[in-house]
Amino acid sequence: MIYHLLDEARDAFSGYFSPVDTEVAHGNGVVRMVYDVNNKKDAKKITGLTVVDGSLYVDKPDKDSGGLVCEYRVKRGGTAISPEGLRAKSLRRVKDEVNDVHRGDECGLGLLDYTDLEEGVL
Repeated sequence: MIYHLLDEARDAFSGYFSPVDTEVAHGNGVVRMVYDVNNKKDAKKITGLTVVDGSLYVDKPDKDSGGLVCEYRVKRGGTAISPEGLRAKSLRRVKDEVNDVHRGDECGLGLLDYTDLEEGVL
């Protein structure tokens, strides 16, 4: 019964407040190597990295909203150098496409439309 009360209160007050975007860091990785991948369609860079904290996702599933869009930042010396809104093009563990990689794992990460990658913190 209390659960219905909470749902009704949320529905009643949702019109009074505008949604607030929040930023949550789900994980951090250290770039160990940058690979140049050239194929017939395009040239791109893939980072080989180790997840040092949390988890990395292509997009994170979320039971309440149906899914959260995950964006990446490239940092050097603690300062973000990449534009906001970088999305993952591919996330691979060994040779398999995966949706997430956890702390301590190594993976390959390709970012959409971003190639200014160097060894360091991602």
